[in-house]
Amino acid sequence: MNRSQTRKFRSLAKRKGVSHSLAEMYISMRNRGSAPQDLREGDLVRLNIEQIMKHPDYLRLSKRYRDFVETHAGDIFTVQYDRSASVQKLNSVVALKEDPDGWLFWTGDLQRVNE
Repeated sequence: MNRSQTRKFRSLAKRKGVSHSLAEMYISMRNRGSAPQDLREGDLVRLNIEQIMKHPDYLRLSKRYRDFVETHAGDIFTVQYDRSASVQKLNSVVALKEDPDGWLFWTGDLQRVNE
């Protein structure tokens, strides 16, 4: 995203009630090269461990999150949209049904599993 697109996105997100931090996360993820995927609730996915771990802020993320990512390499999860109002407006951020902590994942960091 170039600067004008980023400003336009921030403005649109604010008008739709999306929190500033969530909008910034979307911009950051979008700029790092992983395009969002069109995933529906109930789709089966795996974590793209390599993509997640190469993020420049990975080592600054919480230890619980990193432990979750690293211990669930290869596991299959079910996509579930978070019910909070601000997250529903960005359909490229999803939760995983089998995750008891409810971490949110950028759809670009997930790999769809074909049955």
